[in-house]
Amino acid sequence: MHIAFERTIASAYRFGAANCLAILGIAWLPFLLFLVAVVLLVVSMLPELSSLMAMGTDTWGEARLAEFVLSVMTKTFLILLLFLLVYAMVTVGLMRRALGQESGRVFIYFSLGAETWRMIGAFVLLLLLAAAAVIAYCMGVALISFLLGKISAPLQNFVLPFLILGGLVFGIYAIVRAQFFLPAVVVAEGHIGIRRSWHLGRGNFWRIVGIVLAVSLPAYTVLTVLNSIVVQLALSGQPLPMLAVTPGKVSPDELRRYLAAWLAAFRSVFPIMALLQLLYMMAVTGLSAGAIATAYKQVTGHDADASSASTRVTE
Repeated sequence: MHIAFERTIASAYRFGAANCLAILGIAWLPFLLFLVAVVLLVVSMLPELSSLMAMGTDTWGEARLAEFVLSVMTKTFLILLLFLLVYAMVTVGLMRRALGQESGRVFIYFSLGAETWRMIGAFVLLLLLAAAAVIAYCMGVALISFLLGKISAPLQNFVLPFLILGGLVFGIYAIVRAQFFLPAVVVAEGHIGIRRSWHLGRGNFWRIVGIVLAVSLPAYTVLTVLNSIVVQLALSGQPLPMLAVTPGKVSPDELRRYLAAWLAAFRSVFPIMALLQLLYMMAVTGLSAGAIATAYKQVTGHDADASSASTRVTE
């Protein structure tokens, strides 16, 4: 069954407007804790980064640089894990609200129940399946390319770009189709339903893409504009030092002064930018939950059942 494109988008924004306080209550604490954790992890890397910059690139040393890169990768992985946990938690709370399983006022929300872990499991399983598919496809393309190279180098050069482009297009299609309904399936049906989500997305790829853009792009545009304004206001009070125009002529001291000025400006407006990011994350997750829940009800027939029940009550 096809998603009603315009009605789904309108329902998402109606859900966001009617439940703005509930969305705020569900999302603010998990996302705030995530942002605090990210700030602490980033701050923990600043002394090492400053030390490396002060030493100069020619005296870093391979061992010291490798240690720093490993530290950055480890903390980035921790950030991704934290985001997965927080996103799954908030998604469960918002989906329960959007599907009509919960109502009433919500001032604070933090849940590590079975549904949250089921949602995490669904996301992790989807990522693992995607990674396995990418590896298998790359191995297949490499084998085909090798065989074609034995036959004809021009044929290999002609076919290989189409194989890569085809894999990229299908990969995007598969991820979009498999993940869109996944939160609703996990919450409404109580299982990790990647196959079920894939089935519900049949024939709705472009509608899903349009819905995702419609609920996320306006908020992202507003966030980008506001962040640019805030940064420009911060920089207006402390002009950046000039860098050499000729490429390769920038000295380490000039680069350090330039980065220091940027960091000083960023530090002065960081609380405002963090608040904007928090509001953006809450807005997008709330609108997305409303859109996914509406689309899920449509393709499963629950929307029609609810409409019929409402009509009977009115009569």
